[in-house]
Amino acid sequence: MMVDRLRVNHLVDPVGIDDPTPVLSWRLGAPDGGHRQTAYQLRVDTGTVVWYTGKVVSGQSVNVPYDGPAPTSRQRFSWRVQVWDEQDVVSEWSKDAVWEMGLLAHADWHAHWIADPAAVPRIQDPLVIRFTARQTRFLRLDVTRLGRPLQEGWPDPVSRLQLAELQVFGGGTLLSQRKRVTASEAYTASGVWGPEFLTDGTLHSNADPRGYTSLERHQQDLDSSIWVEVDLGGSAVADEVRLYPRTDTHTPDGGVANFPESFTLQTRNAASDPWTVAFRGTGQAAPEPWRPPPGLPLLARTFTVDKPVTSARLYAVGLGVCELRLNGAKVGDAVLEPAYTDYRKRVVYSTYDVTSAVRTGDNTIGVMLGHGIQDVQGGTGRYTKFTGSLGFMKALVQLEVTHPDGTRTEVVSDGQWRAETGPTTFTNWFGGEDYDARREFPGWDGPGANHQTWRVAQDLGTPTEVLSAQEPPPVRVKETISAATGTEVAPGVWLYDMGRNLAGWPEVTLRGAAGRTAWLTPGEKLANGRVTQSEVGEPVYFRFTPATDEATWHPRFMYYGFRYLEISGLAAAPAPQDVRAHVLRADNVAVGTISTSNSTLNSVYTLVERAVASNMFSVLTDCPHREKLGWLEETHLLYDTVAASFDVASYYRAIARDIRDAQLDNGMVPDIAPEYTVFDGGFRDDPNWGGAMVMVPYKHYRTYGDVGPLRDGYQAMVRYMNYLASRADGHLLDYGLGDWGAADESTPVGLVVSSAYHRFATAMAEISDAVGEDATRYRTLAADIRVAFNAAYFDKAAGRYGSGSQSSNALPLAAGLVPDEHRATVLAALKADIANRGGHLSTGEVGLRALFDVLGEAGDADTVLTMALNATAPSYAAMLASGATTLPEFWDGRGSQNHFMMGAINDWSYRYLAGIRPVEPGYRRFVIAPLIPTSLDQVSASWEGPYGPIHSAWRKTATGVRLSVVVPANTEAEVRLPNENPLVLPGGTHELTSAD
Repeated sequence: MMVDRLRVNHLVDPVGIDDPTPVLSWRLGAPDGGHRQTAYQLRVDTGTVVWYTGKVVSGQSVNVPYDGPAPTSRQRFSWRVQVWDEQDVVSEWSKDAVWEMGLLAHADWHAHWIADPAAVPRIQDPLVIRFTARQTRFLRLDVTRLGRPLQEGWPDPVSRLQLAELQVFGGGTLLSQRKRVTASEAYTASGVWGPEFLTDGTLHSNADPRGYTSLERHQQDLDSSIWVEVDLGGSAVADEVRLYPRTDTHTPDGGVANFPESFTLQTRNAASDPWTVAFRGTGQAAPEPWRPPPGLPLLARTFTVDKPVTSARLYAVGLGVCELRLNGAKVGDAVLEPAYTDYRKRVVYSTYDVTSAVRTGDNTIGVMLGHGIQDVQGGTGRYTKFTGSLGFMKALVQLEVTHPDGTRTEVVSDGQWRAETGPTTFTNWFGGEDYDARREFPGWDGPGANHQTWRVAQDLGTPTEVLSAQEPPPVRVKETISAATGTEVAPGVWLYDMGRNLAGWPEVTLRGAAGRTAWLTPGEKLANGRVTQSEVGEPVYFRFTPATDEATWHPRFMYYGFRYLEISGLAAAPAPQDVRAHVLRADNVAVGTISTSNSTLNSVYTLVERAVASNMFSVLTDCPHREKLGWLEETHLLYDTVAASFDVASYYRAIARDIRDAQLDNGMVPDIAPEYTVFDGGFRDDPNWGGAMVMVPYKHYRTYGDVGPLRDGYQAMVRYMNYLASRADGHLLDYGLGDWGAADESTPVGLVVSSAYHRFATAMAEISDAVGEDATRYRTLAADIRVAFNAAYFDKAAGRYGSGSQSSNALPLAAGLVPDEHRATVLAALKADIANRGGHLSTGEVGLRALFDVLGEAGDADTVLTMALNATAPSYAAMLASGATTLPEFWDGRGSQNHFMMGAINDWSYRYLAGIRPVEPGYRRFVIAPLIPTSLDQVSASWEGPYGPIHSAWRKTATGVRLSVVVPANTEAEVRLPNENPLVLPGGTHELTSAD
């Protein structure tokens, strides 16, 4: 018997974590796999032993909390474990594993935020209007001609009245701050746009709240005026008004948009008085906008190390996206750092072991910065999902070099750094990226580089945000593929096919093209033989101008979802092998494989897994092009599909934290986290989305046995449940998006969200038990919801729920809402609807998992496979037949071609075709109970669980079914085969048969 695969917070030898009580896990290994742990002992040291448990009688070998002295910043721990088996035989000590702490307190950060002063935005100058001083209480801006329009994604340009702020002064004193504003009309979005934000003191619209916006028009001249009115709250002498324009987006040529051109300022002292014109403006020019430099910042510092190097650690982050450079090379292999967060509140830094990169003598450290999703600028002429800024580009860098004598050299970001405008001339998280190699500074990041002609970096002071360590695996390049084909589709335009849809970076090697600009246009689909971006927002493109006759480039600061790439602007076509794609995703280890005797079904699994991978970045996104946002319903509705393919034990801890960070003061959880833009209605507040607050840590606990996110999030979950209770009427909810994406849209919204409410209450009871809280409240709530739900939605005479749609019946069946005596009747109604539809499913993403699970629990795999493999839509097979290589957004193929929201077939197949399902959290005990459908001859699945690999493979024989299973050591499995009694099997490899 041996002990191996030691993990800290589910990671291998992590460097730079900030969890003071990480969980420790290990696995038992033995030739026969049959050992069971009965005791363990742990030894942790930092040069001297700091924690020694002695023999602990326990079978626990995953998620054992470190319980030694509180760690300090930079502290490095070495640890080992020894175990006893069921015969009280002790193992050898394991090999040592390590973990290292990052910087745990703000006081440990000696670095300051720095920025390129030329790239730090300034407050937009207002239009200042002075008029003869007058006694007034009310001031009205009455607009008759709107300013220059924006595209806004509509076919025609859209004109509005839009202002960030309206200020009224008298004798130099601001009179209007926080005063009441009314308007003739207004488009309102909670926390974003509204008349009240016109006097809130925010002089720009780069971040929420933005200010005031009218409804849209399609002409600048108005048939009737639009007005906004400020009530100063009492009579005062006014003589000046300042109008601050919208700043988060601009017209295509970089000008100010939607600023009024013709208007009057009117005043009156009482509501009964007539209006008096104080100022009349006609053909008024908008203020000149602030214009950034013609490229993105480079920051650098040279330094000298005058002693030998024992170790070196670099703690750093750059916003919005950074690439760190040290002595002429990129630091680390992570890309698109840092992770998504609300950067105003929390910033994630990374720790790098750079011991081998730092040298005695001259060194140079550098940072390349891009906007990322932190700062999405509009008015660029390229696609953006939204506009807005959580801040400008800046960097925080702290390099610590330790010497043999124990001293330390520290290099930090401060006013000694230099800044320059680099060769990346444009980047937008949604719209593309441009690079002009002729603007490069050769050797700028190499040892001893000279930056004397560069600007002095602007020192922004010490950080005030929460600084959290990057712990889950970062985004990395996981694969590089070359174009399969290249074809000229128009004179000077060449189309390249990567062979499949993906998320990542296009890359091109240009030969003999010095000084020419290549245009790269990516897309998922073709229309009339050309790339189309119509389903996901356009235009998006990249431009590369090489300085030499052989040069290779890919973007650094954004990514995109594409299969096809059009290249133009060149004299000759690049060879297909010179056109490549770097496939990106969070570097979560692949842990699951499944295959069957049906090749179409196997292709469906690939379709779903590729879509998951394409959306697995620092958060789980909905699509890698149009939105790139963390829509929360997928995080829990598809949790098992994600976890079936990838080890997300560490990754989902961060997702749970992001959800907690996004929670509003009233307890509501928005549909996206982080909430980079604020949507309306159900697109901001739907329980099946916000319920991720409860269901993400719950499902994580069920899969990995990790109680940490439950404890960390319990109070936030309670606040969310309280919020839902405040929205409930008689224990039922009735708002939101319903069964999003359903082919049958008849399912009542209230049924969809109230069944979710019941699931949350049931989960909260189990969560409360797990963390030692009183579960009575939530068991009572679940019972109350059940009674109210059946009273509202169950048609006893018809034997169905709601409209009788598949989701109407599947959701209450799956949630345990159907009284036992009626389950068979409701299940029959569900199957009848499937049959009446010719074996088609009709659910959306909310009802889909419920539909499959209900049929799985009923032992009816054949009906699920009939729906999945139906030759016509809606079905997975129809998606494949349409040419999809990743999972489309909707059943009819509309929208994005790279969504995983309909991917429930994958985890269902692991759980029901292979039969692998947990009994205890973390799969310490589990079942292997495969269904044997008539349409399949064999199924084989393997999944790397917390205790080790689980394998289930069955095949039909002439006399029955033969099943091979692998049970990890220190676990047990209940194995069920048709027509056979259940068997409880210990760790090891087992072969079983059953007769027909």
